[in-house]
Amino acid sequence: MDASRCECKLSIGSVVMFCLISLNPIEVKAAVHGTHKWMSQCHVAVTEYRFDKPNAECFCAEMDKEND
Repeated sequence: MDASRCECKLSIGSVVMFCLISLNPIEVKAAVHGTHKWMSQCHVAVTEYRFDKPNAECFCAEMDKEND
């Protein structure tokens, strides 16, 4: 999946996996790679993603508000 085209529905209670693209003192660019029901599922996805891209800086975060 092309991260810049992720059509993920982010809603209350979901966990989002995102990876940093670039960061500097002015801005941070990140790409959402998917959503998961559980934090543990997201951690597994990050681990699997890093097998192919070992230098990727990816994280999981809980969403607490609905985003359309």
